Amino acid sequence: MAEVEARSVGETPRQAFLSDQIDPKRIYFFGISEGGYGSQRLASYYADYLAGAGPMAGGEPLINAPVENLQHVAFSLRTGYNDTQFHRSELTGYTRDALQRLAAQYPGYYKHFIDIIPKYGHAIPYQYTTPYLSQHVRTPQPNQVNWEDYPIDGLYRKGCYNLAPLKRPEAKERTYYQENILGNTVDLKINTVKYVEKLVSDYYKQYFHLVLLYDKVYEPAKGGKLRIYLSPELLDLSKPVRVLVNGQQVYSGMVKADWSHLVESCSRFFDPERLFPAAIDIAY
Repeated sequence: MAEVEARSVGETPRQAFLSDQIDPKRIYFFGISEGGYGSQRLASYYADYLAGAGPMAGGEPLINAPVENLQHVAFSLRTGYNDTQFHRSELTGYTRDALQRLAAQYPGYYKHFIDIIPKYGHAIPYQYTTPYLSQHVRTPQPNQVNWEDYPIDGLYRKGCYNLAPLKRPEAKERTYYQENILGNTVDLKINTVKYVEKLVSDYYKQYFHLVLLYDKVYEPAKGGKLRIYLSPELLDLSKPVRVLVNGQQVYSGMVKADWSHLVESCSRFFDPERLFPAAIDIAY
């Protein structure tokens, strides 16, 4: 069921892009209660399509919605202080803490408005979310990308922003890509991610295993292939391009624009803001 939902939600913005009735830079996910869980998960999974996301009365474990992916998404999460069922308010706090750390590490990014509302339980005032989200527009081609590539019920994305995995590291479920484009150099750090349980719920242990917090262990990824889409918005295609992966140069030379890349990126993303005339395939 989750796989079907992920596929159908992913089709929604792509189909909407075919219409001239929407602004492709103003797409937002938000929901309440179960919709809060869903919008938090899908905001991380489909971050590259979104200007903002606003789950309400939710609170997901971070393994289900890695906040690293929200670098260019205005994110609002509002939960009642007394909304303790399934640790919703506690998990909201962990999301807030993680985003605060990332915002300090990457100044100007990870915009968020997270509120644990005193005296409220599961029902909260909902009217503050959409005014916050509407202030923000999407950044479809950022020159810096943090993306944890993870599956929902075995379903992986075909790509995110300008990155498209052609082959994932063997026997590794999650890969973390950090891309920084400075001048005509594409600097990539690619690591596998392992989640290690740190804090487990005592309250629900007789019913199910609910992990509240994890530590992450990163190791340099090996055995993968990646397509890097490029455009004049990201760098100067009239000059040579360098690509580094984990500190090692894997490409240096001119990159030729070609109609095939426009067609292929269109069919991959269905996004009028991400039509890439050039691409480089690298192995690591």
